[in-house]
Amino acid sequence: MSETRDHVAVRIDDILLDLPFTPSKPSIFRVDDDLRRMNENLYDPKVLAIGPLHHDKDQLRKMEQQKFRYLKLLLQRRNESSVDRYVMAIRSFEEKARECYAENIEFDRDKFVEMLILDGFFIIELLRKHGIEGFRDKDDTIFQYEQIISRLRHDLFLVENQIPWFILDQLFSMTRTGNPDDNINYLIRLFIDDISPWSEVSEATLNLPIKNEDHLLGLVYKIWCSSFTTMPCKPAKKTEEEKILTVNSINELEEAGIKFEKDSNSNGLDIKFIKGVMKIPGLHVSDETETLFRNMIAYEHCFPDDHPKCITDYAFFMHCLINSSKDVAALRRAGIITNFLGDDGMVYHMFNRIGRYIPTSSDFCYEQVFEQVNRHCGQRWNRWMANLRHNYFNTPCRLGRMMGWIQIILGMLVIIVSISSLSRFYSAGFFLHNEDMCRHFYGFKDFYEGIDVKALTARVEEVLNKMERLQDKLELTVQQMEKNKENLHKSSISSFEYKKFLEAEVIRPLYSAHIALRQIRLPRIENGTLVEDPLINNFVIEEIRKYISPKENRVGKINIYGTGKIYNTIGHACVSMKKELEEYMEYDIGSYCKDDWNLAQKLMIHGCDPLPRRRCLTRASKLYLKPYSINESLWRIPDGRNVRWSNYQCRNFECLASKNPRRGYSKCTGCFEMEKERLKWVTNTSLPIDFMIKDVLAIKPGEMRIGLDFGVGTGTFAARMRELDVTIVSTALNLRAPFNEMIALRGLIPLYVTLNQRLPFFDNTLDLIHTAGFMDGWIDLQLLDFILFDWDRILRPGGLLWIDRFFCLRKDLDDFMYMFLQFRYRKHKWSIAPKSNDQVYLSALLEKPPRSL
Repeated sequence: MSETRDHVAVRIDDILLDLPFTPSKPSIFRVDDDLRRMNENLYDPKVLAIGPLHHDKDQLRKMEQQKFRYLKLLLQRRNESSVDRYVMAIRSFEEKARECYAENIEFDRDKFVEMLILDGFFIIELLRKHGIEGFRDKDDTIFQYEQIISRLRHDLFLVENQIPWFILDQLFSMTRTGNPDDNINYLIRLFIDDISPWSEVSEATLNLPIKNEDHLLGLVYKIWCSSFTTMPCKPAKKTEEEKILTVNSINELEEAGIKFEKDSNSNGLDIKFIKGVMKIPGLHVSDETETLFRNMIAYEHCFPDDHPKCITDYAFFMHCLINSSKDVAALRRAGIITNFLGDDGMVYHMFNRIGRYIPTSSDFCYEQVFEQVNRHCGQRWNRWMANLRHNYFNTPCRLGRMMGWIQIILGMLVIIVSISSLSRFYSAGFFLHNEDMCRHFYGFKDFYEGIDVKALTARVEEVLNKMERLQDKLELTVQQMEKNKENLHKSSISSFEYKKFLEAEVIRPLYSAHIALRQIRLPRIENGTLVEDPLINNFVIEEIRKYISPKENRVGKINIYGTGKIYNTIGHACVSMKKELEEYMEYDIGSYCKDDWNLAQKLMIHGCDPLPRRRCLTRASKLYLKPYSINESLWRIPDGRNVRWSNYQCRNFECLASKNPRRGYSKCTGCFEMEKERLKWVTNTSLPIDFMIKDVLAIKPGEMRIGLDFGVGTGTFAARMRELDVTIVSTALNLRAPFNEMIALRGLIPLYVTLNQRLPFFDNTLDLIHTAGFMDGWIDLQLLDFILFDWDRILRPGGLLWIDRFFCLRKDLDDFMYMFLQFRYRKHKWSIAPKSNDQVYLSALLEKPPRSL
């Protein structure tokens, strides 16, 4: 008779029988309760369930029908009638896919495979429809509303809402088309561009090998962390007491003399501390940022202890730096944070929430930066300055008292020095009536009254400061050597190390000060007149000085302009923006320029125009492709890969649509949508202020050949005129969108000028000037007067000035009408229409009269 086994033993044996010998390494799991407790909404999908963990939730069932629809459209596009081969392919991965989940999946085999196919194809088709023109249906509701796409992006990058990457890879390879854009690297890059906190990170996907990824979130994690080029080597093991796991807030660090700068040459997580300056790559903070960070941190939660946790460490670093809304404001002023949340306090609370209760990695990625910062703050001078700023300069009242005592002390010193000086003058007889002495001193004054003494003094003071810093550094080094002389005797410093120290710490700074001293240009006498090169002593950067120095002709010949020298131009306001201009002109000759077109535009807008030429190579998009042909390019959205998107909120032309509230620009609403642009100036409207191009050209048939479009736009006016054989140059600034690139990629001519600049056309040369959407009622009347006189200069007699939809306050209309009518142009068209209760539109077509003397 067989022995009856205990039912508990039977159950345990059954479990052990099904348990594999080697434990699996799951990559898809539910978020830890401690993390989820902070905010459950950041980990749960809103509209889309991917994978089994949220599959049966009622609020997510609406999107299931859309998954079937996308699959049906895919089969139709491929002329297939069945999913048989896809089901067979995915069945072979079923067991491997189940092992990717940390918990037991209750789905039977058929339901699990069906879910993988539907979810996988939905993700792939969504990426294709988003990134490839022609794949998207006009009636696709997903792309008709920006909020749906925004919610789908939110759901696709949740750690609980994933399917294994090898499923996506298999389905994509089985359905790949011959379209060159049908590349999963490229499609994912486009899809994450709008939500990436870092502007340049996404370009790394193009050359990043996709291999053995966990899932879609894991791939994006790899992209972000791959930009961390300075991941430190594992330092020597330290005790817990020796590890530095905190750093002061930005406000406290600024009190210690630390400056913060945006690092445009590094990507993402790469934070550096160099010579008292913390360089942090730009960070875009939007509604999706906290969700992305929290799910990345949850994903890192499953890593082994010795695995770097880049996002967790970065979030903790920012948590330490940002201790109030003032810290956020400081980063925003430095250009490091771009705040799309609106309020600095919201950014502070976001990082405060993220940084609480998160464990950093055992080898903290920023430990070296923490050590350098704390070492800087621990130096005696920096501690004194921090104490002085915090205790004496932190309020206007204390600052006022401190400045009062300083003024009293300085006043006493001035009195003492004045009495001493006067006594010396008296003893030398300077107060006696001496005609020769007066002539000598007054003649000297008249002779040197043209010298820019202020600039010259500033340069001399700068050289003296360099010498003083070098002296302080040498004295500090000697003191440290004296303090550690016993260790120095024991250690053996090689001659190479000693030579390297002398070169870096002594010779180079001394040489720099020497060169700066030699660069000071003293006035010279030419033909009995004192001559000084203009502006030369205002700048330190050698490249600026070389540019603005007059260039004498070779072998003493007169040039084509009839002069002996060439004087390069530079805007007068460049002197008041010295810091920005020197940053713009600081580069290695012959190397690549920094990606700083926005700095150049800032200089231009603030009057530093024209800018100096530079001797570095301009950067272009890494993906630049051949533009469309001229017949195709006029009315087609250009390829977004031909634009560098690093300094815009959007990362592609599709994002610039007027329905997107985060497109980044406010002027020219809808001007990146070709269907709307096609209607302008050719479709009749009910408003009398809208003139048609055919009616305007009919006034001067055959006479309109060349002209200028002065406004904000993407070149649509020039495109319409080109179809009628009229060449139009379009002015453009890249005001938060790539207007210049858009115009050029359409095969038209952009002119990169500001309102400040005299137009680079000769007198009486243009047939037509059209202006719309740029100069409205905000413009100063005197500035408008200068602009109108400049337009009158370049417009030929008989030429047309087309004022298109100029608007202003009703009470200011008379002033602006006078400005336009003061030139006594002939009125061909003149129309005024209400815009609102207190604003009006003005459109006019005016002809310049002949003028002769």
